[in-house]
Amino acid sequence: MRTCPQCGCYVPDKWITCPSCDARVKISKEALNPSPSKASSDNVYQVKIYYKDGTVTNNIFGIRENAINNAKNTMDRFGHCIKKIEIFDCKKIAVSYPNT
Repeated sequence: MRTCPQCGCYVPDKWITCPSCDARVKISKEALNPSPSKASSDNVYQVKIYYKDGTVTNNIFGIRENAINNAKNTMDRFGHCIKKIEIFDCKKIAVSYPNT
């Protein structure tokens, strides 16, 4: 699993840019041709932010704590503009800010 060196966001295999901040990310030969014996069963967490103006943003993280910290920091900085924040573990909603 790769993360962005700038923002820490999860970067999918074979991507050369971060989906969150568009920073360039190195790709190793292992990432281009992953070995089936080293398949990871780690969860991927998605932070979905719903703004009051109707916009929705998505960020993807490989570590649950990073996803929760991103949600908290976004709420602290832009809480007046946010309708709702959801964190998914790709199966169910783990956390929702604020309570609606």
